[in-house]
Formats: sequence, C-alpha cells, structure tokens
Amino acid sequence: MGQHSIDFVKGWVRTSLIDYPGKIATVLYTEGCNLRCPICHNPELITYPERYESIDLSEIFTYLKDRAGMVDGIVVSGGEPLLRPETLDLLEQFRSLKIAIKLDTNGCFPDRLAEILSHNLVDMVAMDVKGSKRLYPLVSGMKDFAVSKIDQSLTLLKQSSVDYEIRTTVIPQVIDIQAVTDIVEWIGPVQHYVLQQFRPVMTLDARYRYLEPLPDVQLNEMAEIARKVISDVSVRGLAF
Repeated sequence: MGQHSIDFVKGWVRTSLIDYPGKIATVLYTEGCNLRCPICHNPELITYPERYESIDLSEIFTYLKDRAGMVDGIVVSGGEPLLRPETLDLLEQFRSLKIAIKLDTNGCFPDRLAEILSHNLVDMVAMDVKGSKRLYPLVSGMKDFAVSKIDQSLTLLKQSSVDYEIRTTVIPQVIDIQAVTDIVEWIGPVQHYVLQQFRPVMTLDARYRYLEPLPDVQLNEMAEIARKVISDVSVRGLAF
C-alpha cells in the first residue's frame, strides 16, 4: 500500500517535546473514535472529521527524512488510531524510517494491538485507563462499556517487551482518591502509571469546560496512593 493511500490522518503537530517522553517527536492525529469521552480535547476529529483535510503522507515522510537526527520520534494519536485497521499499514510504513514510534490508544481494540505488538511495529504504547470499572460508562461516554477489552489490552502490554505507560486524566468531581485506589487495584503493577492534570479546553461535553482542575497537591496525594501498588508513578501537567 502506498504512501498516498491512507486518508484518515487529519491533524499534525510537526514538533512536540511533551508527547513522547525523552524524544523530540512529530505527532499525527487520526479521525474517529469508538468512545465519546466528555473531556475529549479533539472533539471535531470525532464528530466532524470531514471538516479537516487529510494530511498527505508524502509530506510527513519528506519532513521526517529532512530532519533525521533532529526529530527522533513519531506519535500516532487520535481520535482512536486502532479504530481503523489501516493504522497497522501506516505504522509499517513508518518503520522504514528507522524512527521510534509511539502509539496512543484507549485499549478498546486488543486484537489490533496484539498484531502491532507481534509485528514489532511500535516502540512505546500509551494506553488510557480512564476511570475505575464503575466509572467507565461516565468517563467513556458509553452507557454499555465492556471493560473486558481494557483487561485484554493490559495483559498484552504486560506480557510484551515494549515500553508502555498507563494514563488516567484526573477529572474534577469524577476521579477522586477512591477512584484512583480502585484503578490501581484493578490494573495491578504496570511499567509506568501517569496521572494527568485535567485541562478545561475544548472538551466534547461543553459542561466540562467550566470545571476547575484539582489542586496540584491533590494529584500528588493520588500519586502516593498509586505508589502503594505501582512503583513508577508520575503526575503530568502540574502548574509548578
């Protein structure tokens, strides 16, 4: 399949210092998602993807080749990249560039994740665990959410040799200390767990744009709770 045959990449941040830990990365955003998370920061990629022109992959390849040695990572994010089976082909094409590849996923497509891992198509996976099992219908925006898919994806990552992190965004009035306690008891020891500060910017559900993020001290307290189960825990997005 050629570089022009994939038309679902609808966003591109050419240089990022925050999306791939330890690397200068370029970030691609794919259209569409199977979830309707109320705090989604890319709502138009989910609801109105036709408003965006597809990014020409040849332009991305040229950009990366011209900056070989400077940009040392690529992130495929979304939306939900694994919504589309063609994402595997996209990752395979990027493998030819000899550049580190990170995948962001919501964990709902374990079969496709398994294929990616078995074919060594990524170097790192960042997977969301959006809340405790009890909270998943709320945080995912899906009334009938099957957490079994999340369990399968977690198992795949734990059994693989790929670097990975599990992420939870701390939504005010939703994710509290009890929720974090429940999450870490559910997922058990993982390679790296990240608590992300909530940002009330361009959320899919407009009501969440008026919520105040929790104080940094509360996120740090949650991190201490998580460290009772997971040794490597960090908090991301604090004001400092």
